[in-house]
Amino acid sequence: MYKQAKKVNMAKLSKVARGQFVNLRGHIFEESARRYIDDAGRVVQVGIDLPRKGRKFIQPDIYTDELIGEIKSNTKKLDLTDQIQREMKLARMENKAFQLMVAPETRLTPRLQRALFEAGGDVYRFDPLQWRMWKVFD
Repeated sequence: MYKQAKKVNMAKLSKVARGQFVNLRGHIFEESARRYIDDAGRVVQVGIDLPRKGRKFIQPDIYTDELIGEIKSNTKKLDLTDQIQREMKLARMENKAFQLMVAPETRLTPRLQRALFEAGGDVYRFDPLQWRMWKVFD
């Protein structure tokens, strides 16, 4: 009935095609994660100041009455970025929980883990192929 999907040989793709494939994969991961948590996808844009970095506008991937969250895909190693810092600050300012959703293969740097622990943030791994999500640490 269904044909087995062929594995994509990234080395044979052009640079543009590789970029498009990675973007598509990231979009599919993010949409699958939103469906898993049943997020309606309310969009907000908020300006947040960081010391010595100034004000920038952010648009969290997940914004509900209870939490603010970021979905990261296509990342082998994730560090504490300005975007994550701003979203954690917004969660603190609005007295909401902060959640970070990553792929099973994503490694978190000690600096990011420490910042999440200090902020009371949660990290979840999401596997769209198994349709499963689990908390990384308590």
